[in-house]
Amino acid sequence: MVVDLPPDQPAGPSGPTKPIETKNSPLMRSAVMIFAIAAVLIVAFLVLAAVMD
Repeated sequence: MVVDLPPDQPAGPSGPTKPIETKNSPLMRSAVMIFAIAAVLIVAFLVLAAVMD
């Protein structure tokens, strides 16, 4: 059974399942890493604040 792709998602070299953000992958990876580190720091700070009380 062949499933036709919608016209806004052509099957290119990256394939239909790859997200569009992989075109600028270094920028997205650095942004995701910064966001993850910031989230971990915020969670650690909240845990420390809860423990110190």
